[in-house]
Amino acid sequence: MAADIRRYVRGCKECAISKSPHHLPSGKLHPLPVPNRPWSHLGVNFITVLPTSDHCTCILVIIDRFSKSCRLIPLKGLPTAMQTAELMSNHIFRVYGIPEDISDRGPQFISKVWRAFFLLLGVTISLSSGSHLQLNGQMERKIQEIGRFLRTFCHGHQDSWNQFLGWAEYAQNSQRQPTTGLTPFYHVPLVNTAELPSSPCLIIQGDMMKPSGWLISIEGHVVMGPHPFFLHGVAAFFSSYYVFNLEYPAAGSSTLEFIQRCFLGINPERGSKTKKRTTMNPHVSTLLRKLIDFEWAS
Repeated sequence: MAADIRRYVRGCKECAISKSPHHLPSGKLHPLPVPNRPWSHLGVNFITVLPTSDHCTCILVIIDRFSKSCRLIPLKGLPTAMQTAELMSNHIFRVYGIPEDISDRGPQFISKVWRAFFLLLGVTISLSSGSHLQLNGQMERKIQEIGRFLRTFCHGHQDSWNQFLGWAEYAQNSQRQPTTGLTPFYHVPLVNTAELPSSPCLIIQGDMMKPSGWLISIEGHVVMGPHPFFLHGVAAFFSSYYVFNLEYPAAGSSTLEFIQRCFLGINPERGSKTKKRTTMNPHVSTLLRKLIDFEWAS
């Protein structure tokens, strides 16, 4: 009944015309930055007030805002700021690297320990408001989906949700996302793209002595692969210079073009990725000058 009364009052035409609002005008929305690589921008939150399962009563939820991937960590209780930082280091940073931005909400995330820890790491903290959950909508939606999964499988035995938590994480990471058209598993970083050079490079996947594949990165992002065989990877590496219209690095341009044409048989009719020299190498000119000035014996 109360909801019907509020709906009727809000729909009153006379009130809308005659009454003036007494709150400040709403400011412009400031959306979170759009990430450009996996696990560089994270969302962190807790699912609390759960039935005790294997001595655990809450879940730490960490999502990657680029791939929509998530990690679910069962906890015996709400951790302190230092304990949360240790959990992030052990479960996220050591696997995916240091992120650029973390959006979070809660008493742990406004403490001086939390701020000092990420200040030393160079990570930006983006606090969200409890009254504006749309700021971190991905996290709120992910928590709803996890809760629905656990309710579906544990409604008859609610004290065993911890046994299904791994499958809940797997289910979330294997769903095709409507925004990307891909599953989060597809975006699992095979290399730390933040440390890749800007020029094309060939990346080994797996053990160096027994690699499982080869990838190509350009401008710090993996664009090709994995290729199962070494020759396929090398051919794709040299072909990328023609596909993306790039020039070979000046230091090894002649060597690269020699390998390309003589060993791989990539011989286009036109064009070269070796930058043409406009001046002679000074060491060569010095050698020629000495040869000219040398008095040859007859």
